[in-house]
Order: sequence, then structure tokens, then C-alpha cells
Amino acid sequence: MDGVLVQPMVSGGVEMIVDMTRDPLFDPLIAFGLGGIHVEILGGVQFRVGG
Repeated sequence: MDGVLVQPMVSGGVEMIVDMTRDPLFDPLIAFGLGGIHVEILGGVQFRVGG
């Protein structure tokens, strides 16, 4: 990773989660879903194979 950009949060938006990792079997694996309590309580995340 070359760096991180941190900016103020936008009011009135929708929280979401986007994550990417390298899995030994699937290579790039992307997670996408609603953020906040939806991730913690509902497990509302979808995983897809990238690349």
C-alpha cells in the first residue's frame, strides 16, 4: 500500500463496506455490503472473486 487518504464523513449518506484481500485459493477476493450495524448484526456482506 502506498498511502491512505482520510477525509471528513459525508452527512446523509449510506454506510458501506468495501474490502479486498488476497486468498491463496481464489486470489483477489472482494467484500462489499452495507456498513455499520448491518455488517455486525445482519452479516450483510457479499464476497466475489476479483480479477
